[in-house]
Amino acid sequence: MRKLLTTALLSAAATFAVPAVAAPTIIYNPGSAALPGYVQSPTVFQTFSGGTDGAQYTPTGALLGPFGAVETVTPPAGSGCNTGNAFDASLCTFSGTTPSVTVDPANADGLYLNVTGTGASYTVVFTTPVQFFSFVFGSLDTYNKLVLTDALGGVFEYAGAAIVGQAVSFPNGLNSNEGGRVSYDFGGAAGLRSATFTSSQSAFEIDSLAAAVPEPASWAMMIFGFGAVGGALRSNRRRKSVLAAA
Repeated sequence: MRKLLTTALLSAAATFAVPAVAAPTIIYNPGSAALPGYVQSPTVFQTFSGGTDGAQYTPTGALLGPFGAVETVTPPAGSGCNTGNAFDASLCTFSGTTPSVTVDPANADGLYLNVTGTGASYTVVFTTPVQFFSFVFGSLDTYNKLVLTDALGGVFEYAGAAIVGQAVSFPNGLNSNEGGRVSYDFGGAAGLRSATFTSSQSAFEIDSLAAAVPEPASWAMMIFGFGAVGGALRSNRRRKSVLAAA
């Protein structure tokens, strides 16, 4: 009976302490850079405003935001940032007011990042997993891709309209300049560890990256869950020692 009770407690505590791998909820706000109002204390940690118009983007190496975001960039082979109107290979920052430079993300803060070209990627890794992740984009095409990896190793891949949670297309077509803000809410699960942006063709334009760590109540629940597992394990070991001595 004691063994059955201990097993039940361990199972319940483990279920409570270790969140299941679940896809995030996607919130799309077309034509706007506004963050969802329900999110508490979000931090906009990257606006690319420190870059140079028409230049290759190079991270500073600094940890960004209270969650310690680390940027990694991989430029495509033979990249060129501003060769006329051809943007077949670039990982560069551009001004939202420059004419004929792909699509300016809605309400971009001066500069935005243009991710283009086979092999090119922009990745953000969070030292502390975040519960909420968000960014502004210019337009979406079938060759735009976003890969999210959570703290438990779950991988979620989105391409084209699926990035904003739509199965087929935007109201005006897939490549419709329906820019705006898209957000990913992990809803109390393990949290987001990294996000990677790629685009094999021109282009995936992003700006105003934001994130939020789990609320204190969520952390308290997770800590309590892990504590319950540890306490049950210690109690089980002591019980076995007493029974063996008897």
